[in-house]
Amino acid sequence: MTEQQLVDTFLQSRNERDFHKLYDSYKLPLSRTAVYLCNHDLSIAEDCLQEMWVVALNKLAQFEWKSTLKTWLTGILINIIKRRLPKENLSKPLPTDDGIIQYQPEVLQAIDLKNAISQLPRGYREILVLHDIEGFKHKEIAYLLTISEGTSKSQLHHARRAMRNYLRDSKQKIYE
Repeated sequence: MTEQQLVDTFLQSRNERDFHKLYDSYKLPLSRTAVYLCNHDLSIAEDCLQEMWVVALNKLAQFEWKSTLKTWLTGILINIIKRRLPKENLSKPLPTDDGIIQYQPEVLQAIDLKNAISQLPRGYREILVLHDIEGFKHKEIAYLLTISEGTSKSQLHHARRAMRNYLRDSKQKIYE
């Protein structure tokens, strides 16, 4: 079933079964985006997702299909996260458990990536997550964040460079 068919079916019926079909189609990518943009704070991410669905369902009949439904939903989610996430928690490092990490190097790598992403300034983090993790094109990111495509490309370049620097510095600290 296409996005438009899912939406049309839900708008006609307004029943829970049709909502769950729509919800299930976008649950994973939207959840992943929320978790990354909320610095892995699952409670805030869940609250933002729930609010996003409330807003989206209230405005779904007015959706004009100028973008994909995923892009539209992601835009709503990003706006909610920007409004709800306190600025002072934007670059909070993730906790680590040295006892576990010591014996599981793959966990260390995953935590390094999560920490590296969480250390990025909000603009870099948004673009890195949207482009490299969620697969949005620069044109879509520009639409979502109301920036130019050139700004999106530039921010992605800077975000990747910052990630490389963070990961290089983290690796040096481990082996010192």
